[in-house]
Amino acid sequence: MNTNPPASDARPSRSTERASTLLVLTAIALAFCCGLRLIGLAASPASAEMVTTIQGDMVALTADSGSEDALLVLDNRTERIMVYRLTAKGLELFASESLRELFARARASSPG
Repeated sequence: MNTNPPASDARPSRSTERASTLLVLTAIALAFCCGLRLIGLAASPASAEMVTTIQGDMVALTADSGSEDALLVLDNRTERIMVYRLTAKGLELFASESLRELFARARASSPG
């Protein structure tokens, strides 16, 4: 005689119910965090205050590079971009690149 109930009447095991509940709670927490992140992005729009033009030949802008602030200067006359970082000693030149070479390298490395 078969004492097992039919498969259609089988209830999920306790561990399956726990896993399902944990998955639902994780999805709710993730959705909540994503919502907070989207609200934070909408609340802090980009500001043009960080960009300035100097006599039409130079453009300067500041940026947060994560661990420190950076000043980017675009020199239209020499077609160069310079990146300065703020250190304890003051501004320090971090990098200086020719825009022609920079764009040529970018074109060469792009697919197609």
